Amino acid sequence: MIVRLDARAFPEAFHPDGREALAALRAAAIELAAAGCARLVHHRGYGAGIPSEVRLGPAEVEPAYRLGDAEGFERLAEALAGLQRQARELQVERLPAWMNRCLERVEAGAAAADLSALGIARDRFKREQRDVLDGLRAAVALAGGLSGWERIVSERVFGDSKRLAAVRPHVVGESGGPAGLGARGEVAVYTAGFPAPALVDSLAEIVRRDPAKRLRHWGDADVGGLRIWWLLRTRLEHPLELFRTSAAWVEGEAARRGGTPLEDADRPALRRLREQLVASPHAGAGDVGDVVALIDALLALGIKVEQERY
Repeated sequence: MIVRLDARAFPEAFHPDGREALAALRAAAIELAAAGCARLVHHRGYGAGIPSEVRLGPAEVEPAYRLGDAEGFERLAEALAGLQRQARELQVERLPAWMNRCLERVEAGAAAADLSALGIARDRFKREQRDVLDGLRAAVALAGGLSGWERIVSERVFGDSKRLAAVRPHVVGESGGPAGLGARGEVAVYTAGFPAPALVDSLAEIVRRDPAKRLRHWGDADVGGLRIWWLLRTRLEHPLELFRTSAAWVEGEAARRGGTPLEDADRPALRRLREQLVASPHAGAGDVGDVVALIDALLALGIKVEQERY
């Protein structure tokens, strides 16, 4: 590894007002070299003797690690050993076979510094080590039958009602991603707006493997929510039923004076989407008919409703 002591790497130190920072930088480089943690390359000619590069090679690795240990640095090998140990300890007979196989792959991968079973790079694992380990614990608890509202499950697993939400992506990833979850039963997918291509591809793989799979969409009853539904419906080429946000529900919300008035741009956008639906090859499908009915209700009542109101 080579670190150049120049303005590109350390702009503040080489700033006209950075004399003290530059002196401290060069002094630190000299100190590291004196401790055997690095080798220095010096300028030649003008500025001869001033460090220009700090280099770390095989001979300097162990001294550098020892110095880092004193500063609280944790080696990647130690983090991987912790992952290997936890994956091994979490394997128990009561778990479904697929979960134990997943843990076995994580354990073997950690031993070989291969984190492909987790779908995570080593540098990211180092930064998110605690989240990954907690994700494994949560995945095992859920696979073992623990169920309930997310905060209740989180409290039981971690003693912290919000921890599961913080590590949710790792829990999904360690279960094989959306496609892996879908192969074992119903999977709830939160798109957080328009879905990413990788998510759409995962859903497409689910329905490719199992064309009889039933898909439902619980989105906002507004232009954005219906555009997301139509994007998924056309990309998957698979029925995508409305879940909860139906025309009847919107009418009920209107009767209770719920919902938000449509904005000026909402009406033409809803009409354009309706025209696309009735002119599409899927116009006769039940899910498309339900969405057309929902659009008609939104236009007739002049409101839009967020899913959270359900």
